[in-house]
Amino acid sequence: MEPTSPEPFRRALAAYLADPSEDRWNELYTKLIPGSRGRTVWQAWIAIDGAAPSCLSHFDEATGERWPRIPDAFTVRRAVRAALRGDVPVSLGALLDTQARAPRVPR
Repeated sequence: MEPTSPEPFRRALAAYLADPSEDRWNELYTKLIPGSRGRTVWQAWIAIDGAAPSCLSHFDEATGERWPRIPDAFTVRRAVRAALRGDVPVSLGALLDTQARAPRVPR
């Protein structure tokens, strides 16, 4: 995964925080949080929310939705802040599991 430069990350984050939607989440979740030691927004969410989906096995044919749920703006803010502070305890196994599963999303 390539590092995300700060400005595109900020734009994607600001768009999501202004209007959380699955489309905007799909644009944001794989982005690396600049300054977070290589954590994605999804990994940061998983680390602070035990109920966050850790794989993408969900797909609703009728609606086209890929996520069983997406985080609200407050939760994303908390996750990004925790990742920047280094408060996100992500194990190597969790990192590998999340990255391995992310590309296998049905479209």
